Amino acid sequence: MMTQIISNTPKWVFVLFFVLLALGISQMRTQLKSRKRVLILPLVLLILSIAGVISAFGVSAMPIAAWVVGYIALAGLMGKGLATTGSSFNSDTKKFTVAGSAIPLILMMGIFCLKYFVGASTALKASFTSDAAFPVVVSLLYGIFSGAFAGRALRLLKLVKSS
Repeated sequence: MMTQIISNTPKWVFVLFFVLLALGISQMRTQLKSRKRVLILPLVLLILSIAGVISAFGVSAMPIAAWVVGYIALAGLMGKGLATTGSSFNSDTKKFTVAGSAIPLILMMGIFCLKYFVGASTALKASFTSDAAFPVVVSLLYGIFSGAFAGRALRLLKLVKSS
């Protein structure tokens, strides 16, 4: 069955996987970033995750509400923390030094795997996809993943105020 799933996967999905993998690996090294670059990934993932919810489940109150809860919860929790040790903001250059971390890689792969799982499960018409909890749980997870990126950006933005 796994061979059938993989063989029926469009080629662009594998390209996307390797692009995300490379992007995630690049986040493991310390980088100098502008405010725009700090905010772009969380914004893109916010758009993609809510689009994933809507494309999978339509404009439906429960999945969207679950996404909002996951997003706000993680963005709020992570945003309250301190920036990762090694991260800083230089007020002269207006650049952030962002400490390398494996967390973005893990989150990107989590989002990719969740999206792949949902796509494969619905394509195969797996019995659990008709369960009322399925869209809520999946949407909550999408919100959690993208909220984690937002929380990370919020922690970095706090450095501007403290510099």
